[in-house]
Amino acid sequence: MRVDPVQEGREIVGIAASGEGAPFGPSGRRGPWPGRKGAEGACAGGVSVIRNPFVDLSLVARPETAFVMIVKDGVIRMDALERASAGCGGWRAADAGLCPAGDRTPTAPAPERDQGDSQMAFELPPLPYSHDALADAGMSKETLEFHHDIHHKAYVDNGNKAISGTEWEGKPVEEIVKGTYQAGAVAQSGIFNNASQHWNHSQFWEMMTPGTPSMPSELEKRIADAFGSVDAFKEKFSAAGAGQFGSGWAWLVKDGDELKVTSTENGVNPLCFGQHALLGCDVWEHSYYIDFRNKRPAYLQNFLDNLANWENVAERLDKAGG
Repeated sequence: MRVDPVQEGREIVGIAASGEGAPFGPSGRRGPWPGRKGAEGACAGGVSVIRNPFVDLSLVARPETAFVMIVKDGVIRMDALERASAGCGGWRAADAGLCPAGDRTPTAPAPERDQGDSQMAFELPPLPYSHDALADAGMSKETLEFHHDIHHKAYVDNGNKAISGTEWEGKPVEEIVKGTYQAGAVAQSGIFNNASQHWNHSQFWEMMTPGTPSMPSELEKRIADAFGSVDAFKEKFSAAGAGQFGSGWAWLVKDGDELKVTSTENGVNPLCFGQHALLGCDVWEHSYYIDFRNKRPAYLQNFLDNLANWENVAERLDKAGG
């Protein structure tokens, strides 16, 4: 997703929420935007920059990143402003050519590490389907462009930076998640947050599929035995996701010999509790706000009815011992 570049003569006078979750304003200047108007701003030529409700607070470990919404001629666009070493007064708009007043020269993206580097623990996996493959089932191309290409990539990039030079560099992501999780902690570490969210999303893409897949009979029986019926399972799963305060995930897990529905906060996942993840649904707002706005229950119901890859669930259950 790209944002139209700001043309000569158009001046950005304000942007909104940063990765820290705090709006930009006169008392907290964080870049060369003159004429700031607090949480909202406007540009000549019909370009406005307003508060972004999709801010991913997991990026708190990287406060130099700011997701913004740009409204041009009534069309909402989004991208990330990222502090760079030079150009744009120390800031650049990632992949957008968007520069604040005072420097109209887009900064070239920072070089990335070689994907073949053996020390790189995290790599962004490609989607197992095209970006528009789930559109008819309720997850738009735009959602996947932002969710996979921007949000998931941020976990990968931030995670690689966080583990660089530490004991976790080069370790499998599962080992990092289990080794850095702190039970009972008010807030998890940046290494854990990015590693767990990278793992969560890597599973999430595989847990969805185009079309309307049917549930294998053996899985259907297993779920009915555990929850009373498939419908009862779906109700419990939806309730877990809808009831998760703030951001997090809803899960179907195998815990010992039992199937359970759980929910976790932020990036916490079943690996932390020695459970096998069979199905997971992301209930961070960035996963559903474009398509469902604030209707999380409707998003969860659609996920179960139209998106869940039941063949994948059955395979995971089989690998976990049935």
